[in-house]
Order: sequence, then C-alpha cells, then structure tokens
Amino acid sequence: MAQKRQANNVGFTINELARNFDETEATVRHLTKTLTPIGKRGRASLYHHADIDAALKKRISKSRKPAEAKNLEERKLELQCRKLEVEIDEKLGKLIPADEVRRFVATHTSAVTMHLRKMGGELSPQLQGLSVARTEKKISASAEELISKLRKMPFDE
Repeated sequence: MAQKRQANNVGFTINELARNFDETEATVRHLTKTLTPIGKRGRASLYHHADIDAALKKRISKSRKPAEAKNLEERKLELQCRKLEVEIDEKLGKLIPADEVRRFVATHTSAVTMHLRKMGGELSPQLQGLSVARTEKKISASAEELISKLRKMPFDE
C-alpha cells in the first residue's frame, strides 16, 4: 500500500521538467514559484507534471491572447479606414465604375487585336527581301501607329 501511494506522488525535479517540456530551467523554476512541491528528492523539490503543464498552457494563452486581439483590432480599424477612404473617393468622383473599366479594356483590346491582324497582312509582303534593319524599322513604325491610335481613343467610348 505504501508503495502505491509513493508511486502516485512521484514528482519531477525542475531539471527533469525542463527537459520534458523543452523549456529552460529558469522558465520552469519561475512557473514553480506559485506551486506547492509534492515532495523532495534530496535537496530538489518535486512537482507534478500536470501542474507544470497547466502553468505553461496558462502562460502561453496569456501571452498570445492580447497580441492576437491587438492585431485583430488593428486589422479591423485598418479595414474601417480603408472603407471610409473608398466612400470619400467615390463621393468626390475619384473612382471609375468597374463596368467602365471593363468596357475600356475590351475596346482597347479589340483595337489592338484588329491592328495586329491588319499589320501581319500588310507587313508580310512589304518585309520580304528587306534587310534586318529595314524590317525592324517598318515593324517599329507600325507599332508606333498602333500606340498613337490607342492614345487618341477616348476613354468613355
């Protein structure tokens, strides 16, 4: 009977607990200041594994919660500020509606596609037999023509 009671009260030293939990001895020693030892082994005090485990979990949850809450609160405020900025820009007319942007991109993409197809048909016969320098010059001139057309196209077309 006496052996069973001793087996239930088996504790761990600070050094053993530090190795078990992969913590420094100083950390475990700090955690044990609030705990009552369950016994002694020579000069070393013994503590329950579960007590240290609970103290570590409590320490970790305390240290993480405020930081996470602060980050969440900061993120929430950032999002609220961004939303207000967008609303202000919308009222001031600084924003372009998405449909207009889509229409603009579609129109300009169509113009580029048509010009490139036309360019291929027109330039092929003109480029035959030309030197590399003259070929590059003709292609550059055609590209500049395309760029000029795009610049002249109205936005709201």
